[in-house]
Amino acid sequence: MRARASASTPATASDPLAVRRSPFADAFHGLRSHRVILIGGKGGVGKTTVSIAAALHFSRSQNVILFTTDPASNLADFFSANGERPTANLRIEALNAEQLYQQFLKENLANFLELGDRGTYLDKEELRRFFELSLPGVDELMAWMHVGQLAEQNPSAIVIVDTAPTGHTLRMLNAAEHFRQFAAALESMQEKHRDMVQQFTRRNVRDALDDFIDEFEQRARRRRDLLTDASQSAFVPVLLSEPWVVEQTRRLIDEVRNDGIDVPLVILNRTAADCDCPRCRRQAQRDGEARKTLQPMRVIDAQRSCVPLDSPQRIAQWSA
Repeated sequence: MRARASASTPATASDPLAVRRSPFADAFHGLRSHRVILIGGKGGVGKTTVSIAAALHFSRSQNVILFTTDPASNLADFFSANGERPTANLRIEALNAEQLYQQFLKENLANFLELGDRGTYLDKEELRRFFELSLPGVDELMAWMHVGQLAEQNPSAIVIVDTAPTGHTLRMLNAAEHFRQFAAALESMQEKHRDMVQQFTRRNVRDALDDFIDEFEQRARRRRDLLTDASQSAFVPVLLSEPWVVEQTRRLIDEVRNDGIDVPLVILNRTAADCDCPRCRRQAQRDGEARKTLQPMRVIDAQRSCVPLDSPQRIAQWSA
């Protein structure tokens, strides 16, 4: 593979990874100071391959957590099936939404029930049954929270997120608004309690639940701020040059940016090889049209591999 780019960052002599770095690797190297890099796009465009390539690149010099939010991902199997283990700097995690939600309830449910009992007509048992349901969108909510948790708990690592296909990813990125609304609902419930206490005691009294609400809001805000800070987080779409994939990716970019998340570049995957056969000429024409459509985005070409990218070693060689 020889990666090409419409723009690239020149390497410097003082950079330990600067020797013979391809534009593909150079594009990721330019994001090395980030804490979170989300790799997204339509299903089947090569998100997992690009995520592995990025993780292997960064793990040469720093700690990396490769976290997949895709329930159909086979990241762990991919390494073990090839008899290869992640390097000492690379840790792999897969989303277990049910486990994360049970932990979330363990940490928060008692306070939710108390607030609901104070501010709604439901009793604690009714509220408990509600929270213990398999709520719609809980996978995306937990994925969003866990990305922030990984970054907070591992400040020296880069978190590479191999995201689920487009619809799931957009719901995950919109989870910040859902948490904001939920925090506002908690505050509204507590406000009813404060009004009642003030009416009977003529005093303004804060209690432990006020502190809980403040912490809940601050935690959600920190994670929202992390993902919307262009110096700390980036979303990198991966696409193929088929026109309908390009159009879907353009809409994805617009929606991600509307959420306040930086999209510094896109990866145009499986581009034409340096070959003059009819198939490659047709592919090269589609690639050129895709680049033109994506202007003024910075487009990095990841050329079609001549061999199957079926091992970490081959992916590392393909992206070097």
